[in-house]
Amino acid sequence: MLILRGAIAAFDPDQIAVARTLGVSAWRAYPAVIVPALRPALISAASLSIATAFGAYGTAATLSRGYRTIPLEIGTAFTERFAPELAAGLSVLVCCLTTTLLWGLNTAGQVTPNPETNET
Repeated sequence: MLILRGAIAAFDPDQIAVARTLGVSAWRAYPAVIVPALRPALISAASLSIATAFGAYGTAATLSRGYRTIPLEIGTAFTERFAPELAAGLSVLVCCLTTTLLWGLNTAGQVTPNPETNET
């Protein structure tokens, strides 16, 4: 995420304006201008995500000592039992739980200004 954030911050919005003056529609500017400019950052972020996922799976497989964890259940559902529906469902569940947890932590970490004391 930080890789993409930095690449987006470095993106020059004038490139879109130049593309628009050359006749590119607003919707065509995204795949024609923005995505190619962000392609290296997208590839880097995807590579790091895949490496992190493999590392997390390897850690869970090594340290679980017989306990069934969600990453191991996803792997078992897809490889041993070949139940891709179960593996996909568990993956979506993990994504939803992670997103909710991160959103909640972000919301809880935001400080709202107190109008009575003028502190932030």
